[in-house]
Amino acid sequence: DGCLPVTTIADFKRVRELTAGVNNRVSFIESSLVDSKDVEVVGNSGKKMIRSRQAPTKVQMNSNSLDHIKF
Repeated sequence: DGCLPVTTIADFKRVRELTAGVNNRVSFIESSLVDSKDVEVVGNSGKKMIRSRQAPTKVQMNSNSLDHIKF
């Protein structure tokens, strides 16, 4: 279904470095993606997941994909 757990994103080394002062990384990421036009946060068996809004099984990332996220 093209979903990726938010906890996986939160565990990326670079994300951990950029969010060192954040108490709850997962909540921070979820709230950062609320207005995203590219990805959406969905619930899946009580676990928060992200997926592409268009063609969720064919995610294409480029250097501008994460520009809207504020750290």
